[in-house]
Amino acid sequence: GTRIPIKGVLAELGYFQDTQVGELVADMMGARALTIILVDEEQSNDLERRLKSMRDIRHWPGVMTMELVTKKKKQHRVAADGTIMLPDVRASGFEGYVVNMVVPREEGLRETLWFHMLSNAMLFTEEKQGLAYRSQQFANGQSCPNIVCRNPPRTLSGSGSKRLGAPRPLVQFRDPPLEKRPTLLRKEAMERSVADHGAALERFNQAKQAEEAALYSLREAEQALQKAQDDMAQCDTDQASSSSSSSSISPSSGEKRGRGSDPSSATKKRR
Repeated sequence: GTRIPIKGVLAELGYFQDTQVGELVADMMGARALTIILVDEEQSNDLERRLKSMRDIRHWPGVMTMELVTKKKKQHRVAADGTIMLPDVRASGFEGYVVNMVVPREEGLRETLWFHMLSNAMLFTEEKQGLAYRSQQFANGQSCPNIVCRNPPRTLSGSGSKRLGAPRPLVQFRDPPLEKRPTLLRKEAMERSVADHGAALERFNQAKQAEEAALYSLREAEQALQKAQDDMAQCDTDQASSSSSSSSISPSSGEKRGRGSDPSSATKKRR
């Protein structure tokens, strides 16, 4: 069949460092945690029809596209640490917004995909504290987001109901080892890889500069040696030329004896 560009299953696109929070969120989301996230809308309807036709799937996953999520994206203000700047809540037991506790697999997924799925869901320490906050919101005529509580583990719906019993999530938001999910790279690992490559490149550049300096020094030494050899050759040439000139000017010993007087020959002539 036709290959469909899938970004991943929602449960694979983020995790919670606090495992208890991850279990509470998975319980709150139910089958939505198995939502398949596509890159675009081109073939989402076709995939959804295929999934619905599989009768042996107990919890068939929904389908969502990043293109649709991006269209519905709200303009959130994002803090320096990557969390979304949501309304400040001063309530007893309030620990924070769940969306800011998820660790996205990719940069930019928190304010798009994860906010679309979790919205303003809150985490409270005690169930009674979450119930008190929800009651106060209703009394003030204001809406209330979904609430998850640590003790006891509960999910409080913003509509006024609550899920009883221990959480029974379909999935677990965990951080699997990097080598077991080669298609999902954490930002931290990518940054370390970039830093390592940068350091290696810096060492390479330093070695290259040292090599160039050594080659330059070698060329200078070769030029100096060549100049010394040329000077010695020139000196030998000059010395040879000087010796040749001296030989041509000085008379030979034979010529000197011919020009001198021979006493014996003069005595013979007088006789």
